[in-house]
Amino acid sequence: MEGNDLKLQELSYAVSHDLGSAIRGVDQLTNLLEQDISHKLNEKERYWMQLIRNSAERAQGMIDGLTLYTRLSTQTPPKRLIDLTDLVRNTVNGCMQKFRDNPQNDREPELQISLVDLELIGVPEHWLMLVKELVNNALDFMPSDVHYKICIALTVDEDVVSLVVEDSGKGVAQDRLPHIIKPFSSSREQDDLQHFGMGLSYCARIAQLNGAILQFSRSSLGGLKVSYQVPLRGLE
Repeated sequence: MEGNDLKLQELSYAVSHDLGSAIRGVDQLTNLLEQDISHKLNEKERYWMQLIRNSAERAQGMIDGLTLYTRLSTQTPPKRLIDLTDLVRNTVNGCMQKFRDNPQNDREPELQISLVDLELIGVPEHWLMLVKELVNNALDFMPSDVHYKICIALTVDEDVVSLVVEDSGKGVAQDRLPHIIKPFSSSREQDDLQHFGMGLSYCARIAQLNGAILQFSRSSLGGLKVSYQVPLRGLE
């Protein structure tokens, strides 16, 4: 491991362990206080307690995201033979099932999948994370007032493997496209906890690690189109 990677890993561990411990302490103390003086709290004070818990949850989520991002940079699992078709299909099915299991989701999008039969040598953990984050990104921004469609395509053209995920949602303004892979940035102008994450940052780092190209554009469906392209010669 190179010196810079080692320092990054050490910093990530320190943040995760020490700062994470402090944040968990704040959350636990808040819960204990609320239980102890619950009968004395008015609605405003309960709201303040909830704000503290939400902030602690958000901070812990950022620490977890930083730790995983660092692990991507410093620990590369070995390459293996992958049935990429099955991997994509199974990962999409898993994302959709989790979406259905959430009681807050009372409907689901129209899903169109087109996959070529493809086996290749690669890092399964990278492909799994890539597909999961791209599909979840499309699901997270599903509008509540329009028919929603997600299209997923896996193709091979002139020795280039392409995975494309696009949707009919709100999309991203052209001037914001370069910023949506920044850590902890919201990809579609929402600032709640659900959309304040690292998903597309993980995808960008995976692309760098595998010599791939990750591109964002407006989909013909009206929403966001994400294209991941990697040469087959780089998957040996």
